[in-house]
Amino acid sequence: MVPEQKRAWFVLAVFAAMIVAVLALIPVLGVHAWAGFSVFGFAGLTPVLFRKKRDAGEVQMDERDRMIGQRASFAGAMISYMVFFLACMGGWFALKAQGRETVPIEYLPFTVFCGGVAFAAAQAAATVILYGRGARDGED
Repeated sequence: MVPEQKRAWFVLAVFAAMIVAVLALIPVLGVHAWAGFSVFGFAGLTPVLFRKKRDAGEVQMDERDRMIGQRASFAGAMISYMVFFLACMGGWFALKAQGRETVPIEYLPFTVFCGGVAFAAAQAAATVILYGRGARDGED
């Protein structure tokens, strides 16, 4: 398994742990269960946990790896844009249904964070999927 796959699986595991944390906190904290999003901070450890080993004769990244990285980043960007849009408009519709005319400014960091989490999770999922398709090329 290449280092990019290991990083992607780690990010997906942290994303799943974040979802579990949020769902577990809902009965306890109610609306404040979004504090479970803080678990996603562990995804920031990927560069430390999965460092590339520098061997003199080994190719670090080839064209296929770059192409997979570009496609995964594009997929992550598009999905994060959709999530950001849905978070913005969904919040506005929900508040409008309650009779409120404006969206509180405190809602903005939540929408931005949702977009960032969606980018990281979608990029990791796309990386796993794209490397999985090419596993027949001789990779383990």
